[in-house]
Amino acid sequence: MSFPQAAPPKKPLDEFVRLADNVLLYAPSSSSGAGNNVSNDMLIVSCTWMGAASKHIAKYTDGYKTLFPSAAILLVRNNLSDMLFASRADKRLDPALSVIRKYAQTRHSKAPPMILIHSFSNGGANQLISLSTLFLAAEHRPIPARALILDSSPGTATWQRSHAAITLSLPRNNPLIRILGALLVHALLLAVALYHILTRSEHRITTNNRLLNDPALVDRRARRVYAYSRADVMVGWEDVERHAGVAREKGWGVELVRFEGSAHAGHVLEDRARYWAAVERAWGGA
Repeated sequence: MSFPQAAPPKKPLDEFVRLADNVLLYAPSSSSGAGNNVSNDMLIVSCTWMGAASKHIAKYTDGYKTLFPSAAILLVRNNLSDMLFASRADKRLDPALSVIRKYAQTRHSKAPPMILIHSFSNGGANQLISLSTLFLAAEHRPIPARALILDSSPGTATWQRSHAAITLSLPRNNPLIRILGALLVHALLLAVALYHILTRSEHRITTNNRLLNDPALVDRRARRVYAYSRADVMVGWEDVERHAGVAREKGWGVELVRFEGSAHAGHVLEDRARYWAAVERAWGGA
């Protein structure tokens, strides 16, 4: 007697359509239920951390689907080359820019914007600034976001923290590759440091931090949540609070959500309810 075989489990992010190598889009079916906080023209833009694995990203996309079941989700992934070669990276963002422009135009200019941006780490902040710059050039205004969640950022461009962030994506089950990779990252950081010294240019992370508080580039109507941790070895809690203070002085609505023991980009694992409640408050403007 034969029994029907169980369907294979879905892979993380299986419901997303790939628009480009680093850009994926989830569009819910018209039958999805809508809660009080969602609209058919709501878009969540998620700029993930550098080298984020699909199974880890899915923890957040599943949260979006629960909290905002009718929202479309635009995933913008990134790797080290996006941070090092900005002009090349910008071209890879064209599909994401097209989606954002479409959703930005679905609302009347006086209606509340229906875009939520969720950025993770300095890598996600880099993609956010790149997208914001492209949008400004095309639309002559900032992305009309209603809420901006800054998870594990912004940090400062110190050698130790940069090394920790880049080596995070190295395979953990191969000690030799991790050792060799760590040495190569040191060499890369040395090359980057020499480049900035010789060209007298500003580090990309420093530039991004400054631009995140530029109202010409980032919509001042977007209420901010900074989610961060005292235990984060890649982004210091002092740097986050300093940046939030400047944002508050410049007119942004700011909420600080500090965790005590969570790792980088892992605060939702310490207290899931508290994390998503902060996201919901930012969207509701509470």
